[in-house]
Amino acid sequence: MWRRVATSNPQTVAPLARRSAWAPSRVTLSSGESNKVRLVVSDDGAGFPKSLDFRHTQSLGLQLVNTLTEQLPGTIEMRLDAGTSFQIEFPR
Repeated sequence: MWRRVATSNPQTVAPLARRSAWAPSRVTLSSGESNKVRLVVSDDGAGFPKSLDFRHTQSLGLQLVNTLTEQLPGTIEMRLDAGTSFQIEFPR
């Protein structure tokens, strides 16, 4: 998932980021008062095409992310402002 959604070891992220077409530049995990957890993975690069239907794609990585989101059960959004951002919300 996104070549590693989150890791505590920056030495493992750097080589993956160099090889990846899309490597996250920011990963945040937060919880609000609504008993939901929000995971946001974003970058500030060129972004995905606006025509991309990330819920129905041949990309194995996005298929895995969508399957995980369904199993949690959660919701996922893709935003295309100043790069690409994926936001997943799921119950605590």
